[in-house]
Amino acid sequence: MVVATLPNFRLTSQTDPRPLPRWRFLREDIDGGDLFEASDVEPGAGRQELELLALVRGLESLDVPSRLSLFTASRYVQQGLVFGLQDWRQNGWCWESFGTLVPIKHVDLWQRVDHALQYHQLHETNLFADFRSRGSAGCGQLADPTVRVHRLNVRRIEPAWETVRHMAI
Repeated sequence: MVVATLPNFRLTSQTDPRPLPRWRFLREDIDGGDLFEASDVEPGAGRQELELLALVRGLESLDVPSRLSLFTASRYVQQGLVFGLQDWRQNGWCWESFGTLVPIKHVDLWQRVDHALQYHQLHETNLFADFRSRGSAGCGQLADPTVRVHRLNVRRIEPAWETVRHMAI
């Protein structure tokens, strides 16, 4: 039996809400060393929406099922991946607030993340400090993702990616 190995990527997402709301991601092929970077301005978007957009666009830039290490400065994204995504899906994309089920914010983006994670294996998330100098051009200077503040291992969301892996054999 031949076992297909998934390509390994490091995905770094970053946002900068001022002066123009901007998201950015950097995708690094750990095995081959290739780099891909994308960024854009999203007028009217808030910080949480930008953080999710950076993640969504990074995940959607992968054209084959992959194994990922995520580096983000966003506690919102990290905690959503680790503690919220599976429960939100089971509760119809709602969370409980004082005994009442309330729709989650940015449900369309979280659903896109959930869909992408059906194909990709997210094996860890790393929270890093997003240190920028005062004179920095914001997203023009990517913070160093090797400066780790906190690391959480992500529990496997769904085993669907294994089905895709076996189909590729």
